[in-house]
Amino acid sequence: MIQNIKGYSYNDLTLIPAEISNISSRSECNPFVKKHFLPIFTAPMASVVSDQNIDSFYNNGIIPIIPRNIDIEIRKQEMNNQQWIALSMKEFEDLFINNYLDRIDDFRTHYFICVDIANGHMKSLYDKCIIAKKNADAGDYKLTIMTGNIANPKTYKWICENATYLDKKGNRKCAIDYIRVGIGSGSGCITSSNVSAHYPQASLIDECYQVKQNLKSEMLRENAYEDLPKYNYELPKIIADGGIRNYDHVIKALALGADYVMIGSLFAQCIESAGEKTRNSDQKISFAYTLDKYKDFSVDQNGNIKGYYTDEFINENIQPWKNKLDDVNDAILKGQYTKDSSEYKLAVLEHENKLKELKEQKFIGKIDVKFFGMASADGQKSISGKKTKTAEGITKWLPVKYTLSGWVENMVSYLRSAMSYTNCKILNEFIGKPDLIVNSISEIQAVNK
Repeated sequence: MIQNIKGYSYNDLTLIPAEISNISSRSECNPFVKKHFLPIFTAPMASVVSDQNIDSFYNNGIIPIIPRNIDIEIRKQEMNNQQWIALSMKEFEDLFINNYLDRIDDFRTHYFICVDIANGHMKSLYDKCIIAKKNADAGDYKLTIMTGNIANPKTYKWICENATYLDKKGNRKCAIDYIRVGIGSGSGCITSSNVSAHYPQASLIDECYQVKQNLKSEMLRENAYEDLPKYNYELPKIIADGGIRNYDHVIKALALGADYVMIGSLFAQCIESAGEKTRNSDQKISFAYTLDKYKDFSVDQNGNIKGYYTDEFINENIQPWKNKLDDVNDAILKGQYTKDSSEYKLAVLEHENKLKELKEQKFIGKIDVKFFGMASADGQKSISGKKTKTAEGITKWLPVKYTLSGWVENMVSYLRSAMSYTNCKILNEFIGKPDLIVNSISEIQAVNK
């Protein structure tokens, strides 16, 4: 049956400024959820995150999720360090339902898990999450679960009302802590175009948020009349996953009610991303090995990348000149030369010049990155070594556009600006609160430059 309702994407909408704002400067606005972290997760994608670059995201205030292509032993080790890790359904069952957790460490702690599957509408997924949460409660350890993806506001309501359990104190809790909303809108996903399963992303976030607010109101009414605080449980946080193409999309997702935003392709286009890099977009020859020599990257407005050699690379490549200087110093100790001799002065000069050359900023040029959805053929191969099913994702080469720190600096500034326009000093005042307007086609073209 056709539902005669309209659905909107991010580009269809713009924020309406508050009638008047009491904020004098956007610096008064705090866009962080805790410490220096933005309300942003990385997508658990092989071309975005690896176990080698998670510190880059953490240091820049982005929460990384280690994807399923990383060896399970490494993921379990990172899980013990309280890092977010992605698990397949089978891995999740083995660790948290079939008692394999005992093999991880000698103590129980807090684990952060993303059950990374495509179809978050399966009842069996939530049945297993309930069992895992009960096991955690019985075992006196904490288990935070993120899952999805869903593309129906009614599914969010069903999860809130049905994916629940009673802990050993008799309090009702939801087994799902974070739910990823969005199917088919990611730039590496072709589910919508080939399968036709989709819900317009902006409308999906807004309607899930309205469901959440209505349920909270119902809980408050129940508690007021029935005096049953155990039913006032935490509802799943909404993660807007897919379709984020620019800074304004992050802002709109939060304004519509997302607690967090998940980003894939934009982070793949950072120089620090885990994706395979190339200098030659036609031949697609790997360039990743060369980038290992560099640190402290910068990207100009034309996409040209510069960087400095790492200390390790400098120490390795200065060695011949250092050896020559050491030989001359040994000769001085033996009385063969003096520090006034031309041999010594030449060795010092050559060493200093070479060291200066190695420490100077280097021009690298334009770089492309290989980006693919985890349901693509490349994504499947990255996990299991082979294509296992019909692909619902694609592979493409994207230009590297910025450093992660540069992107984050812009994001913080733009989000603060949006908060100041809408009179919101803290993030909780901004999420789900601003009004948005639906644009006409001509206005969409005017705004989305």
